[in-house]
Amino acid sequence: MYTSMINAVSGMRSAQLKMDSIGNNVANTNTHGYKAQEVSFGSVLAQQYKVTPEEPSKEGRLTPLHLRVGMGALANLHRYNMHPGAPVQTDVETDLYIQGRAFFQVQGENGEPHLTRLGAFQPMNNGDGRMVLGTADGRRVLDANQETIEIPDGYRVQVNERGIINYVEISNPNNQIEAGIQLSLVTVPNRQALVQVGENLYATPEGVEVEQVGNTGEVLVKQGFLEGSNVDLAKEMSTLIEVQRHFQFNSRALQLIDEMGQTINNIYGR
Repeated sequence: MYTSMINAVSGMRSAQLKMDSIGNNVANTNTHGYKAQEVSFGSVLAQQYKVTPEEPSKEGRLTPLHLRVGMGALANLHRYNMHPGAPVQTDVETDLYIQGRAFFQVQGENGEPHLTRLGAFQPMNNGDGRMVLGTADGRRVLDANQETIEIPDGYRVQVNERGIINYVEISNPNNQIEAGIQLSLVTVPNRQALVQVGENLYATPEGVEVEQVGNTGEVLVKQGFLEGSNVDLAKEMSTLIEVQRHFQFNSRALQLIDEMGQTINNIYGR
């Protein structure tokens, strides 16, 4: 009876976690660069090793040696769907979209580079009178040499599809500076190993190496576009209905278990 109650309660809890994730996804359907969250669960009969006495003849043993069958559902993976979102045209010259599996690199608060797919950049004061390319929260965008990208006074940036930055004079568009600065575009072998450190920002754990894509043509950059949210609203709503049914079934099971317990207590209490 006790085991059945644990199974029902853990099932309700797992459904609630999934519903919270779906609600967060739906709320960010129109958020640029948002990556949908996904929650998966372990087997209902979770197995744990080295938790029972080693004597094979232990009285009451119903499972193989070193094995105990667990109870309920376990949320064992909370991951982000890193599939690229669709490009959204903004016509803002400092908005950049990556076509491919790469990331931009920006300078983190501790000086180490962080990765992002959201190219919502803008000119910002570097603190010494120079203007550099940065993010809305004050992080500096890095080039392939891990240096900041300075914007000359009176010029705007021009980025080609290979991620190479040149400058165009605002008052005289025919006057250009062929700077040839390569944006830092990197790939990660296992993107699920990345650690989220803020909105649309990811850190690389120790042992995870990033690789510069560079000017190879494997990844393309579109100026004047941002990456849209990759939330599939139709999928989220259908999943929500499924999870609600899951919650209701477990709730009903808990109610029946409680009623059975009351019946047993009444029988033995006479």
